[in-house]
Amino acid sequence: MNTKEKCENNCLMRSFSHDIRSILTGIIGSSTIYLEKKTMLTEEEKTSIISSILDDSSQMLNMFENLLIVIKMMDGQLPLRIEMESLEEVISEAIYKITLRYPDIVVKASVPDKVLFLYMDALLMEQLLINLFECSYLYSDRTKPILINITNDENYTELRISNVETDECRNMLASEFKNNPCMELPKGILKCIRMNFCICKKIIVAHKGTISCINTDIGTDIIIKLPFGETRDEPESTNFNH
Repeated sequence: MNTKEKCENNCLMRSFSHDIRSILTGIIGSSTIYLEKKTMLTEEEKTSIISSILDDSSQMLNMFENLLIVIKMMDGQLPLRIEMESLEEVISEAIYKITLRYPDIVVKASVPDKVLFLYMDALLMEQLLINLFECSYLYSDRTKPILINITNDENYTELRISNVETDECRNMLASEFKNNPCMELPKGILKCIRMNFCICKKIIVAHKGTISCINTDIGTDIIIKLPFGETRDEPESTNFNH
């Protein structure tokens, strides 16, 4: 393991330790308020507290799933299970899983008419999309949908995810995708996004693809390019809303 990888892994472990303590403290605090003052709380306040606990719990679950991937990568025990997979089905499954964790999230996908098949590890690609959807949801205007647009040419398939709006998240994207893993984060930002983005980068590199970001007038677009596989004309019953 080279110096850069050691620095990156150390940053991830420190981030994970800090985030778990912060999230658990929030859950304990919210639960305590609810139990001690529930007779004085309005229904709206109760709903707000329970929603906060749900969001924190969902975020912690995703952090543990990311941690398992990090540990396996550090130990060299993460063999890719590459098969020809329908990209639409992978996206559909990621949207379904993120919706279970964050019921209010809205993700709209635009896909080509022909069904795209790529060589990929479907479970890892699902986790990548879940990470990006989660960051976009937590650090953007939640009243607006997250957009994912898929295009392809003879060499690459491009996935473009839009609706990353806050300056904190933009700075984090710029840091991660410019290979500066040990950059200090602004105060007040949840460090879990560092783990999310780092995992995404590792997954994409393992698939011989690229991941980058560009600023737009309304936010930041995350652009993923994967080696093109093939298209098929037969219809698929992919349901992005399950």
